[in-house]
Amino acid sequence: MKQVGKMWILDDDAFFPMYFSRTGDQFELDNLQLALKHVKNKRCAIDGGAHYGSWTRYMAPVFEKVYAFEPHPAIFECLVKNTKHLANVSLVPCAIGEEKAKVSIADGEDNSGCGYIDGEGDIPVVTIDSYKFEDVGFIKLDVEGYEYFALKGAKETIMKYKPIIHLEDKGHSEQYGIEEGAATAFVKELGAELLATYKRNLSEDYIFGWK
Repeated sequence: MKQVGKMWILDDDAFFPMYFSRTGDQFELDNLQLALKHVKNKRCAIDGGAHYGSWTRYMAPVFEKVYAFEPHPAIFECLVKNTKHLANVSLVPCAIGEEKAKVSIADGEDNSGCGYIDGEGDIPVVTIDSYKFEDVGFIKLDVEGYEYFALKGAKETIMKYKPIIHLEDKGHSEQYGIEEGAATAFVKELGAELLATYKRNLSEDYIFGWK
C-alpha cells in the first residue's frame, strides 16, 4: 500500500496515480455530481463497488449515511484508511449480487478498478435487500459486470424507495452469460426512466430516476 495525493492505493496500481497525483482524491468526480443533482432524498446512499473510496468520500457530506461495499480484501484495506475520518460511512467487505454465495476476485491488470468476480472462493456475496436499508436515495453500481445480479438482489429496496441509480453497463456481464444492456433493461422494467448517459473512459454509464 502506498499514498498518492490524499489516497492510499495498492503498490502495483499503475492507473490511479495519474489521477490522485493531480487531484488529491478525485476520480471522474463530475460524473458523480451529474447523478447527485437529481437526488432529492439524502438520507441514505449505497456505494456498490466503492474501490478506494474516491466517490465515497464525496458522497459522505451529501448524505446522512453512506454504505460502501468493496469485496477485494487489499483494496478494502485502502478503503478503510481513505474513509476512516468519515463517521457516517459504514464499510462492508462483501460483493453484492442476487443471492448469498462465496466467490473469488480476479485482479485487473495494472488497473485495480478492473477486478471482477471469478468463480468460487472465500469472499462473501450479499444482497442489498438483505440489509433492510431505510430511505435509500441513491445507489451507485460499478461492479465490473455483476450489476445485473446486484440489481436483482436490490429489487425490493429499489421498488420501495425509488432511488436515483448510477449504473455501469459496458458488456463485462457477458462473462457471466448476461448480455450487455441487461442491467439497464432491468431497471427500465422496474419503471425507472433514463435521465442521462455519459462516456466514462471507454464505457457509457447511465443515470436512472423516477417520475
